Amino acid sequence: VPTLRNEPHPVVMNALNLANVVVPKAKYAAVLNSYGWSNDSTLKAITSATPNLEVEVVGVVGCKGLPTSESYEKVNQLVEIILNKHRADQLI
Repeated sequence: VPTLRNEPHPVVMNALNLANVVVPKAKYAAVLNSYGWSNDSTLKAITSATPNLEVEVVGVVGCKGLPTSESYEKVNQLVEIILNKHRADQLI
């Protein structure tokens, strides 16, 4: 999620507002966030913008600036969590 002035970018907020209105049948969500001048408060902004979505947030990966090898490892762990949840629900 790109940020602008400590908030998710307006394009991201538009997508979140649309999802909040359409309410897809998604069960899970994850947040990937990079930030430079802002802080890591994006998750709060995202969840407050989508009160109609009843999803389980399975993870958040945030990094300040460019991703590091630790950031990539966290993304890989998040992928495994999502994969296991989908397998458990027999979605794949």
